[in-house]
Amino acid sequence: MTRPATDNGVWVAQVERSEAGVSSVHLLSPQGEERLHRSIESDDCDALAKAFAIILEAHFMDLGLVKPRPVEPAPQPPPVVKLVNPTAAQQIKTPRSQWVIGAGLGAAVGLPEPGATGALQLSGGLVFAETWALQFSLIAGLPQTQDEGAVDGRVRSQAVELALAGGYRFSLNDSLWIEPEGGVGGRFTHAEPLDLQAGGASSFRPSARLGLSSGLNLGKNWALRLDLLGDLLLVRDKYAVEPLGAVGAGPRSLLFLMFGVEFRGL
Repeated sequence: MTRPATDNGVWVAQVERSEAGVSSVHLLSPQGEERLHRSIESDDCDALAKAFAIILEAHFMDLGLVKPRPVEPAPQPPPVVKLVNPTAAQQIKTPRSQWVIGAGLGAAVGLPEPGATGALQLSGGLVFAETWALQFSLIAGLPQTQDEGAVDGRVRSQAVELALAGGYRFSLNDSLWIEPEGGVGGRFTHAEPLDLQAGGASSFRPSARLGLSSGLNLGKNWALRLDLLGDLLLVRDKYAVEPLGAVGAGPRSLLFLMFGVEFRGL
């Protein structure tokens, strides 16, 4: 199929339908030459029009006369939303406050004297939001004997340390934590001479405490605990017997190394 050439650069698409129901499209160039011929058998006019339009567009793309249509990006899938029980979510996000009790054994060292002795520790308190801690502790030392050669006499003493301390727990991982702490307290002491005919005496001296504790969680409620504590006595004890005068002296500071367990509950 041909037609007279034109000078206006117009392409012509001619559509015809045969008696057999076959529709054909003929594409004629501006020079009047047939460049494309396609036939489709269908009775759907809309489908035929869309098909011929696609065929012609593809042909012009091959010739470089029509730029390809930009490819639209595929639609993004909707975000996945996971429903969580509100009560469970609140329990995960809101740290709990717990009461704690502990017990341990270790050593107490008096500086500058009267030396080292065994000790028993009991403690209890609260841990707020799993971080801030406020605890009361009692450390009872075994009896100690001082030999004061200057007056040819010995003094036996026994002391109990009390302290109220606050600290902050740092979680190193899911199992380990450390807790620096500081507080105030006092030392109850009872001393009596062993080689002199004199009665005993009791005293209380205020003290300041600094310490560092660490723990290893064994489960939801139990943990192993290691405490390194230091007490500074604001007033040092002096044991005196009349008319001999001083027959002994208490320590100025104390160091405690305690190992034990801790139980946590709601």
